[in-house]
Amino acid sequence: LRGCINLEGLPTQIGQLRALTDLSLDGCTGLKALPAEIEHLQVLKFLDLCDCTNLEVLPVEIGQLRSLVSLSLRRCNLEALPEEIGHLSALESLYMDDCTVRALPATIGQLSALVVWSMRDCIRLEALPPEIGHLRALRHLCLDGCTRLKTLPREIAELTVLAYLYLDGTGLENPPPKVWRCGTWMPGGRADVAAIRKYIHAKKAPKSATQRKSVKNLND
Repeated sequence: LRGCINLEGLPTQIGQLRALTDLSLDGCTGLKALPAEIEHLQVLKFLDLCDCTNLEVLPVEIGQLRSLVSLSLRRCNLEALPEEIGHLSALESLYMDDCTVRALPATIGQLSALVVWSMRDCIRLEALPPEIGHLRALRHLCLDGCTRLKTLPREIAELTVLAYLYLDGTGLENPPPKVWRCGTWMPGGRADVAAIRKYIHAKKAPKSATQRKSVKNLND
């Protein structure tokens, strides 16, 4: 259904597609809501809502998609995520770039399988919940362009497998260094958790953070 700009909603019968694994609504700019019956798509693995610019609310039933692996909410006009988002126990990738969310529910910390989380240019986002420290599988966290983000929770230092941390264009003062390998996923990389912890507790970054505008590989 990609690019169906006149589509305002899905029929309730969508819930009868019990074998559906991939649903792309990318570019459905007229889409205003998802039906509660989406909860019956128990084997759905990929849900793409990118550029659904009229979508302001996700149904709480989205939390029933226990097989969902990837969720894209890029450029959706969502002001918040439902608390039920934390029930997505299989979710590995969450893309929220350029969303209008102001806050995140504490239940986000229940996404125990989450590996990639991108929130680039979420300009209204003001804080990360301390429960982010529970995301022990998280390896890639992008906060570039989150201009209202002034602080990081102390719990971010508990992300011991974090390999990529992007902080350019945030409201942070002297953020800790980031990891970047030419945009290529490198499973062997690991962020300097000690440097992040030092920043969180001392409220200042190590000297190498003065090169915050440059690309730096912490593992060199």
